[in-house]
Amino acid sequence: MSEDTKKMADTGAHGMKLTFHAHPPIPSDEFVSLMEGLLVSVGDKVNEMGKVLIGHAKTFITTPFGTLKVNLIDTDLGAETLNRLSSPAVEEGEMKFMCVLMGLSDHEVEEIMEESLEGLNDRMEIEVEEHEHQHEHQHEHEHQQ
Repeated sequence: MSEDTKKMADTGAHGMKLTFHAHPPIPSDEFVSLMEGLLVSVGDKVNEMGKVLIGHAKTFITTPFGTLKVNLIDTDLGAETLNRLSSPAVEEGEMKFMCVLMGLSDHEVEEIMEESLEGLNDRMEIEVEEHEHQHEHQHEHEHQQ
């Protein structure tokens, strides 16, 4: 998304690539619920700011035993989930987490996402591998942490 398009739409965006390790492993059904809850948390935080979730929050998870894709575009409709996990429990994997939200800055979107991820800390270790955001000079940067 170009900076001009973002300005015209009054949109903030942020994306992260993370790895996670759950000890003990999390039953797959519970893991799916946690990921749906992650995105609903984004929507709830937007609402708490007195804004309305107009945009998109999504995550794509890859594990040794399959994938999970969760999207949220409306908090009233809830998350849309495509579960292709084939194991009874999830122990580790990679997550791509991205949000594009209207009426918020890139920095506000990043803060909302980080706060939402904190809700997972009691169930798994999360390490941010890289994150992306737009800068005023119209090109993306990836930052390694």
